[in-house]
Amino acid sequence: MGQSLSIAIALAYLLYPVIFNVNLFDFHPEVMALPALLGAILAARLRKLAWFCLAITWILGCKAVLSLTIIALGFWLFWWEQRRIYGSLALAMGCGWFILVTQVIIPGFSGEEVEGIWRYTYLGNSVLEIITNLILKPQLVLGRLFSMPTLDYFYKLSLPVIWWISPQFLVCLVPALPTLLINSLSDVSLQRSLAFQYSLPVIPFLFLGVIFSLNHQSWMLAKGMINLWRKIRIQSSDSGSKSGFPSRLPQMILLWSLLIFFCYGKYGRFWGYLQTSDTWKASEAAVAQVEPFASVLTDNYLSPHLTHRANLKLLSQVSPETDWLEFDYIVLNLQHPWPDTETTGISLVQQLENNPEFKVTYQNNDVMVFKQAILRSPL
Repeated sequence: MGQSLSIAIALAYLLYPVIFNVNLFDFHPEVMALPALLGAILAARLRKLAWFCLAITWILGCKAVLSLTIIALGFWLFWWEQRRIYGSLALAMGCGWFILVTQVIIPGFSGEEVEGIWRYTYLGNSVLEIITNLILKPQLVLGRLFSMPTLDYFYKLSLPVIWWISPQFLVCLVPALPTLLINSLSDVSLQRSLAFQYSLPVIPFLFLGVIFSLNHQSWMLAKGMINLWRKIRIQSSDSGSKSGFPSRLPQMILLWSLLIFFCYGKYGRFWGYLQTSDTWKASEAAVAQVEPFASVLTDNYLSPHLTHRANLKLLSQVSPETDWLEFDYIVLNLQHPWPDTETTGISLVQQLENNPEFKVTYQNNDVMVFKQAILRSPL
């Protein structure tokens, strides 16, 4: 594979809509797992055991549900890649971590089931019950898998690379199957959107299939596209032509990636964030007012900047019956509020301005900080 083609694949990866969209709101630990997944595959192929174990450990530490991806990765490495040791390690580490987290750590600390179970209540009310029903009651699953929303999700997910991946290399998607299944079966439609982080674990394996397909010159899904490429193929002396690739293939990959990016990339949100620049300084000063051990209420825009506080809640998580004394600080931006909680924020400000137990300690450009009059001492 020539250098120009390698660069084109790298740019296609960066232009994949989910890669761009996930950077526009909040921080999700799956983002840190993405390069580690690619690193784990590379380490296994190069037989670098220590690096492989390090990458797997890092991925498992990012999010509990990624243990399912690691289990599937181990299965793929063991059976298809003939990396028995690496596959066995991934299977053992993935299974062990999944059981430990879902059955011991999370219930032990929270006293509740794993977060997200409510998205699959039609399958059961616990992890074990859901797994059991997946096996014993396939009729509950098949209707979801063969539905229009699921087929549309698969179509959009594969569209950025659909011309460059061969059916014979779809086996590379085996490690992505748990993520595809989880998203397809969820009652929450956001999990089947390219605007959010839920599909991130699929992307490394999609591009792995692309790389394998291009490397084996088995890179077109449709015969019509093959004929088109034959018409535009030109003879040249570069490495692309010598290897049997059309010299214009890197450019076409880039053009297709740009087209899909313009269709599904949420770049409009980026310009929306720039429009809030008039309150950046005021928001920064407001966040600085909040003490490290404080309990805070704020909206979705400001919450990422306050996540190191001891207790943090969003406006969407409270109700008019909430005891506001639960919070040491309430930080709001009335000029650029989170759309879903705009009216809640306005109503809350009206209440707090008439509440003697809170005082305004900062107000600039419609950014306000309310502080409880008598703060509790940190533990």
